[in-house]
Amino acid sequence: MSNLLRMHRRCIGFATALLLLATCPGIPAHAAPQQVRQLPSGAQLLAGDVRHLSPQYRHCMATATALDARRRCVDAELKVQDDALNAAYVAARSKMSTDDQNVLRNLQRQWLDQRDSRCSQTSDAAVQLDAQQCRTHMTLLRARQLQGSGAAALVAEAKAAPAQAQAATYTADAPPDDQGRIILQPGQGMISPPLQVMFKVADCSGTDNVTTCQVQTMNVTRGARKVAVTGVQPRLTRAGVDAHGTAAVLLNVVDLNVDGAPDLQVWQDNNGVYNAPVYAFYLFDAKGNRYVRANALEAAIGGRDIDHIDNGRFVLRAQVSPCEREDKVIQLRGTESRTLLERRYNTCNGQRPTESELLK
Repeated sequence: MSNLLRMHRRCIGFATALLLLATCPGIPAHAAPQQVRQLPSGAQLLAGDVRHLSPQYRHCMATATALDARRRCVDAELKVQDDALNAAYVAARSKMSTDDQNVLRNLQRQWLDQRDSRCSQTSDAAVQLDAQQCRTHMTLLRARQLQGSGAAALVAEAKAAPAQAQAATYTADAPPDDQGRIILQPGQGMISPPLQVMFKVADCSGTDNVTTCQVQTMNVTRGARKVAVTGVQPRLTRAGVDAHGTAAVLLNVVDLNVDGAPDLQVWQDNNGVYNAPVYAFYLFDAKGNRYVRANALEAAIGGRDIDHIDNGRFVLRAQVSPCEREDKVIQLRGTESRTLLERRYNTCNGQRPTESELLK
């Protein structure tokens, strides 16, 4: 056989193989363009819940034509579903052990994160309405999920899953030395590289063994490396060993914004709402090797009492007046904070929080 004939047959075989490859259903010659799946809108989600929505909502939406009128309908229905969720949550907790109650509480916090992420909104009124419809839908589903034995099943499933590591909190406190220095080494042996925070203070004064000092300088080192600090607070407060009735500590070190780096929470004074402790927060900027004062976060907290901080979520309580209370929840990611919940209620009129119960 001539070389020319052999080459001709090889070409035919190669071409045939390419043709078979191109037509094989399991191996497409050209990948088809992927279609982006569109999530249903809040209105579409809520339309599927029509059997479980209140008659008042259906009547309200049937007569509402303007955007703001429809928003009022949805706001009222969200309150109905939120009350139902809170009732299911409280009923489920009443039948659980303390450990299971804590598991359910953590599950609710995770669910709130998921709901607020799925039902995000902007300043546009139409988008806000859609987000509120989305929240109403998810709240309705969650209430039904917790009813009966549903909450116990969720807790059992969570306990069977591998536990997630929680961010550790390290505290430190010390009186000034003879040179007016407060030297703190929180989390010794636990934080790497080792952290040291040193304040130079003066003009310390106070009552009931709670002392406030003027801060002259604040120096931080991580290992052998100095770390810059921006926006040092003008004063700090600490409680002596004989102080009673205070849960505040001079320094807390914890990952506040869930970026894997230790951040600083320094007790500044007790000038918050109804004498609540006020803190200065410093977020670690690894790229700049510096601690940056979180002024926007402090403004959002606004002197309210910090009930707890968990996974970047700040749960705040405030007594606005002898009767009026306020709950606020802030989520911190990076250097940006956003308000997840803000609600006022009057205890003298028998009002009580609903959704905020889920955050206890």
